[in-house]
Amino acid sequence: MVVGMDESKVGVDEEQHYDDISSDECDTPAGVLSSKFDKTDLSINTNPLPHGKYTLIGLDIDTTGRRLIDEIVQISAFTPEKEYAQYIMPLMNLNPAARQRHQVRVITVGFFRMLKSMQTYRVMKTKMEVAALNEFLDWLEERLREDEGSEGIVLVYHEQRKFVPYMVIEALKKYKLLDRFSQSVKSFVNGFKLAEEKCTKTIKYLTIRQLAKLVLDEKAGSRDGFEGNAAYRARMAFEISRCLATAEPKSNAVNVPASSPTESEPNDSATSEEVTNSSSTAEDAVKDEGDKPSEENAEQSDDDAQKQDEKKEEAPAASLNSSASRPL
Repeated sequence: MVVGMDESKVGVDEEQHYDDISSDECDTPAGVLSSKFDKTDLSINTNPLPHGKYTLIGLDIDTTGRRLIDEIVQISAFTPEKEYAQYIMPLMNLNPAARQRHQVRVITVGFFRMLKSMQTYRVMKTKMEVAALNEFLDWLEERLREDEGSEGIVLVYHEQRKFVPYMVIEALKKYKLLDRFSQSVKSFVNGFKLAEEKCTKTIKYLTIRQLAKLVLDEKAGSRDGFEGNAAYRARMAFEISRCLATAEPKSNAVNVPASSPTESEPNDSATSEEVTNSSSTAEDAVKDEGDKPSEENAEQSDDDAQKQDEKKEEAPAASLNSSASRPL
């Protein structure tokens, strides 16, 4: 009995020790906690990029949820010349919100788990996460080699929350690929911030679908794409950001010089004189046009009076002739 009591005390002490450790880990910030398990020596630089030539690539991902412990389901990248999209088989199932958002779910057939589309009811071709990430890095390095003189890649995404960079970095840390990733990719750019600076006064909701209709002016094309698909969002993020960055403000298109009030006074007097002159000339023209019909009417009345007089003179002559021609 004494031994049992000692063992139970040891078990209670171990449980309290584990509880203290877990409570300490929960109190620590997420960045400090992740750094404990991070075995890479790379430090993320938050300073702005220096001026130079960079390769812009649109990026977006589909995930099993909105937490950092969730997994990537699809990773997509877009350039005007090339596109990349690959589905990944996650170890965990998608939560209900993610299934509704991406229209994808995990099914089990026998001993095999598969990813199935809820729109086409077809099984998606998937890869393991490490294989998909290595293939994605190969694709990025190939795009960097094709762009001669480029100093690195800048990944453009469009999201109000800065969720995409953290998920990509966490997935790369898991397989020790962050060093290789940082050699080609220099920064992430959020197109939502650019849309806030350019379109806050004119557009209320800065979603990808709304910006695609208003900024890109392609209503039919924006309806064809499915916003829950990472490939569509990556393409729209690239095109919207490029359109907003290269568009010139309308105020600069027409430059109207401002005039002082002293300069505007003689102009106003000149315009008033011109208006009075034009009105007087218009009245004279109207009077002349009104006089012409009156003169014509007077001439016509004179002609009619002469014709009536001639008829009266001819009438008695005709009566005399008729009386002379009668027999006695």
